[in-house]
Amino acid sequence: MFKYFRKLQLCLLAALVLMTAGCKQSLKPGDITNSDSDTGAYWIGKLEAFKPREKNVDNKNDNAEFETFLDEVFKEGMEADYMNMHFSVSNYKALGLTKPELTLGEVEYSEEVDVSESVELLNELLAFDFNSLSYSQQYDFEVLEYSMYETIANAYYSKYGLLFQEADGIQSNLPTNFNEFVFYDQESVADYLVLLADIDRFLADCIAYTAKQAEQGIALQDSGLDATLEYIEEYLTNKENHELITSFNEKIDALSFLNDSQKSDYKKQNQEIVLNEVLPAFAKLLTDLEQFRGKSSLYSDKAGVVYYNKEYAKLMVMLEASTNVDPDELFNDLYSELMVFVYSNFEYYNDDKANEEYNAIYRGQSAPGFNSDSKLVLDYLQEKLSAAYPATVKIPYTVSPLDATTANDSILAYYLIAPVDDPDYNVIRTNPNTLSDDLASSYETLAHEGFPGHLYQNIYYARTNPHNFRSIIGFGGYTEGWAMQAELDALEWAGFESEGTAKLLGLDVYFGYVLQALADIGVNYYGWTQDELADWLANLAGQSDSLAATIYDFCINNPGVIMPYGLGLAQFVALRSEVQERLKTNFDLITYNEYCLKNGPLPFVLLESCLDEYK
Repeated sequence: MFKYFRKLQLCLLAALVLMTAGCKQSLKPGDITNSDSDTGAYWIGKLEAFKPREKNVDNKNDNAEFETFLDEVFKEGMEADYMNMHFSVSNYKALGLTKPELTLGEVEYSEEVDVSESVELLNELLAFDFNSLSYSQQYDFEVLEYSMYETIANAYYSKYGLLFQEADGIQSNLPTNFNEFVFYDQESVADYLVLLADIDRFLADCIAYTAKQAEQGIALQDSGLDATLEYIEEYLTNKENHELITSFNEKIDALSFLNDSQKSDYKKQNQEIVLNEVLPAFAKLLTDLEQFRGKSSLYSDKAGVVYYNKEYAKLMVMLEASTNVDPDELFNDLYSELMVFVYSNFEYYNDDKANEEYNAIYRGQSAPGFNSDSKLVLDYLQEKLSAAYPATVKIPYTVSPLDATTANDSILAYYLIAPVDDPDYNVIRTNPNTLSDDLASSYETLAHEGFPGHLYQNIYYARTNPHNFRSIIGFGGYTEGWAMQAELDALEWAGFESEGTAKLLGLDVYFGYVLQALADIGVNYYGWTQDELADWLANLAGQSDSLAATIYDFCINNPGVIMPYGLGLAQFVALRSEVQERLKTNFDLITYNEYCLKNGPLPFVLLESCLDEYK
């Protein structure tokens, strides 16, 4: 069965539509105009047709005009949304940014799609002479170009995205944003309270949006609705000692820039807002969401998103997997890779020592790297990095538990991405209710979130001094795929007596996630029924009907959520294998990982071109 998901969205709204007002360029023949780009299919086609250009690896001279253009992209992106800016930078004034309006954002339903500002930005980008850019800028250029194709295409299908989805809906992400809100100064404390008081208005807007979707039959399945309502009910327990009160009070007490009187006043304001506005707004959700029961136009046996819109289903796979490969080709390739991976490691099933050690782990016995203390595990993993990853100065971090009374059981842990202007502010949050249940799974999770996963991945790239605009563009398949590969590598360092033990545990990780990601494509892109999924699982691995029911239910209620993990992992494993085969004895794992990291998060088509430079 799959593990808990560790996905965290720090932006409340979906994709950030980037725009810029500066650096106007004269358009060249063949530039994109609104008249020939008025359908989602057109932009999906642009995404599919994207091919990396040849880059000048030796050119280190930045184009100053392009640098100014990227400055404006970053500035406009930050100033478009307060919460995004707050989590991205610690000192907005020092970066010359203007604070956005203090609001959680607008959620308005419209059948009209206006991508004109995004198309304008894209045309400004395309007007630059690619060959005039430095090597790193050429990657910046293509990252922005590819991301804009994704963003614009997705705008045509935004109405299909459900705001209160079970695994990563607003009902869980909104509290996380407030729990993790950092108080840099007294201004940010005051900002927090203004935003907190905006929750009731924001949730009302989200319900109004959801009602418009439901009128068209776009709504949660009843089983997904039940899970969301259950989460909200749990969130409303223990009101007087609610996490929004206790967490706030703890953070306020730790602030040196407030006196006792100010601390007392802020605590009182926060408690009044939480008890009189926030919790009543969440309680109202229970009634408001109930009205959407039975409103989905999809049937229980045909519930994949493909039954809403085939193009949307296609785009969803491409976005979640960070690929521009057609889902049919992707499914076939990664299914073949799954078989190759399993059979290439099949010998370890017959390794008596490995099996004995593997079984002992699941009977509660430990390994040298395993520990119930998360800090000790993370320190151990950071010390082991040099075995396979490029060196960097020791990375500082803190690890702290979530509130055990309100922690979402669907999360084991998560990493809070450091602000661009404070790369030493690295925080890993762990769930005390779930993380310590299984030391092997805990070890894998901390490798995923910490070393050599997200924390290391993020800070290694930050220390190459990339342009700040890269912080507002992400590719989930790359990011999660890297962290999943990190789990497999970290298992090799755990200190098992038999090397086969790490392989068997790695097979569990790989097979479980890739299998479910392929099932997600089957349900949501191919439109498999539960019976068809059960037949596929039975033919592949002899899996039970009960497992098929569990996976099917998750896929229809959380379409695409598992894809970045499983599809990202499969693509990373395949790429490493391909480069190893190409370079043979010249392959060096540390150098390979440096190539994977040095240009930051990339869609896989760009990562492949980067790895082609490794000779």
